[in-house]
Amino acid sequence: MRSAVKPPIPTSPLMSALFEGNQFCVPLYQRGYAWGIPEIEDFWTDLMYVFQGKMDQHFFGQIVTLESDNDKHEIIDGQQRITTSLLFLSAFRSVCEELNENAFDGNNIDSRAQLLNVIEGINDIIGEEEDASLVVQKHTDFELNIQEYFEKITSKKKIDTKEKTISSRPKENMRIAYNHFVKLIKEELKSRSQLSDQLSFLKDTYKAFTGKFYVVIISTRSRRNAFTIFETLNCRGKDLTSADIIKNHVMSLMNDDLDTANDYWNDMAATLGNDSKKITKYIRSYWAASRRVEVEDKLYRSISGVVTKDSEASDFLKSLSELTPVYKVLLAPTATKANREYFGDSNITEIIDVFKKLSCTLYYPIFLAMKYRKFSNKEIVIVMQKLLTIFIRHRTIINEGTNVLETGFSSVAKDIWTLKLKSIAEINQRLNDRFMKSNDSVTASFTNLQKEGGNTGAKKWSLEYLLASIYDYDEDSGFNGSMYDDVFGKSKGNYDLLNISTEIKEEYRNYLGNWTIIESKIRVPEKLDLHKIIKILEASKLKENRRLAKLLRQNGWSNNNVMERQAYLAKNINVIW
Repeated sequence: MRSAVKPPIPTSPLMSALFEGNQFCVPLYQRGYAWGIPEIEDFWTDLMYVFQGKMDQHFFGQIVTLESDNDKHEIIDGQQRITTSLLFLSAFRSVCEELNENAFDGNNIDSRAQLLNVIEGINDIIGEEEDASLVVQKHTDFELNIQEYFEKITSKKKIDTKEKTISSRPKENMRIAYNHFVKLIKEELKSRSQLSDQLSFLKDTYKAFTGKFYVVIISTRSRRNAFTIFETLNCRGKDLTSADIIKNHVMSLMNDDLDTANDYWNDMAATLGNDSKKITKYIRSYWAASRRVEVEDKLYRSISGVVTKDSEASDFLKSLSELTPVYKVLLAPTATKANREYFGDSNITEIIDVFKKLSCTLYYPIFLAMKYRKFSNKEIVIVMQKLLTIFIRHRTIINEGTNVLETGFSSVAKDIWTLKLKSIAEINQRLNDRFMKSNDSVTASFTNLQKEGGNTGAKKWSLEYLLASIYDYDEDSGFNGSMYDDVFGKSKGNYDLLNISTEIKEEYRNYLGNWTIIESKIRVPEKLDLHKIIKILEASKLKENRRLAKLLRQNGWSNNNVMERQAYLAKNINVIW
């Protein structure tokens, strides 16, 4: 009878225990140290999340090793994490030693002792000479002796980390990582003026890394097994999306009602076409509505730091599932009859469609929060109109970035979600106070507003929306029914953009005053002159186009005419938006 094969059993040590009694070495066939600034920044962000209490713990990844009899581990997978950990600790110790030398007097004995404990703890982890925790690589060629350089950086001796000539890329990467860690740590210290606050930061950050970062380590005595494990972990199938990892996390918390939790998730996934990327974007919008904005790469970390119990996981999945149909309609409000009729209010559908055509999704969190709190359709329309006004003023006319709106709208959504904002009046007042650009700044920006037209997409729709809204302010505008039905009612719309003249100076051609919209059914020849433009405008039912045709017959068209019309169009913009 064959004996059973015993598979390696993984362990999950904290960083404080990872190096205890173990020595890791990087074999010659491994690539050199390769982490750069982006990876260092990610490491630091994760550490600050734990330090700030946004996450209870942080999973730092897996390590696969080939183990020998003397507790030495040949690293098959994970050398970048281990090397970075020791470079970080070395940089951290360097900053602590500098503070110890320069900031203390005879009255800070207890505080100094705490700092010295951190330094001593780092010394124990890094080790030295024969007991060093990590042997990077040993080469006979001096120029390639990365281990010697690594020993210099991680030793207690002073080293020149600013030397200009580095003989290899791995050495250069080590130096960059070490120096950047020093910079990041010192920046945090500089933001704290009191020595006591600086010491608390150093002590608590050290504890966060050593006591709350953990890895999964799989060790085997078979080289073949080690590489099989490595390949299975890293090379099989597609990369996991944030949604996949989040699902795994919340399901792992469900002890008693896993079937119901799985139903919630499957309902959500089916509604969004089982598209992991789309599910991830939805979860990001949901999280921005209920908690805070996170980039997709940080979404799992943020959620796993908050959703830590089965009851929290259940609530998360339930509300996520309930709001999925709402999100699906936000993505494509007019795609199907079911989507068009979902809210039972054409006003909501129309304003969502305008946002869609303007490629604006910033409002999603507020909309989701209002649906979660059961606001009426009438109330939602009022807030959506305010959000559209803010977006047009902030982004379309003044052309400021969207970061302020993204984080700010998320903050408002969270206050709606948590019932800090309970009424439409409170919501709109908050929106006004935080985001509404002044009439003077909008007018000043509109005076010089230029827009590049397009046949499709946001360029087309934003320009058409601006012009149509201005034209529609006149009661006798010439639209057949509602402006929305006429301009936006079909996928391509019933109107096209028309650049009045390309004969004027190039710098004036894309001013708003040199654009109009014309019915799509009116034939526009490829080659245009002023006479043909006048004929096209006279054939339009829009009052502004007929006024413009009369102006062209009387005065022709010049740079000055463009600016005069721009001022004319600007008369009512602060009333419209």
